Amino acid sequence: MRVPVSGRLKLLDADELDRIRDASFDILEKIGLSHAPKAVIDAVVARGGRTTTEGRLLFPRILVEEMLGELGGGLTPRLKQIESVWQGAGFNVKAYENITQLVWEKFLCNVTFSAPCTVFRKTVGELMADLDHWAIALGAMSEAYEIAGAKGMPLSFDDPVAYVTAFGAGMPQARPSMLLDHIAGRVSELDAINGIVPILGREVGVPTPYNETLAAILRQREARFAGEAQSR
Repeated sequence: MRVPVSGRLKLLDADELDRIRDASFDILEKIGLSHAPKAVIDAVVARGGRTTTEGRLLFPRILVEEMLGELGGGLTPRLKQIESVWQGAGFNVKAYENITQLVWEKFLCNVTFSAPCTVFRKTVGELMADLDHWAIALGAMSEAYEIAGAKGMPLSFDDPVAYVTAFGAGMPQARPSMLLDHIAGRVSELDAINGIVPILGREVGVPTPYNETLAAILRQREARFAGEAQSR
């Protein structure tokens, strides 16, 4: 599958970068990680994190800001010092010179699996094994990838299909947190992942029919969740 890349160049502006950054912080602070190793839980809790009754590990925003990197770019002395501290504590931590690139690469994986797994109620492996559903997931990813190209975002790979396929192949039993929220009847982080793709697409003239459709289906379900919660 070939994914087109727009020839238009439009760099991320401050508002766009803030939306992606804030969405990432909100996900880690409010939804967190499931099945985190005990050593990670102990280290994060010692620095202000907490665990939920469901066992999810939540990261305070200030800790995430220190761990992620310098949003202005570059391996600054402060960032290298933070990297050294975490490595000295036994963690496999790497400082990234271009944190915006890292965010976008993770974003492409989230777009690929979050809404499609949730719409079709499948694990990552089940989604990839269904050719029709996997084609829809790759279509959603291709829209986000074209937006990245239109914004002039450098990525570490030339083949986005191979990149997200390898990512998914490494965790076939996983269920995205969006799917877990819907199974539990909760509103998810839809607006920060597939739901934001049409907004970014309109800004650079990239059509996003896959993400618009996926988001519309899930918003309808989430409206039903809200109605059911009010009637209790």
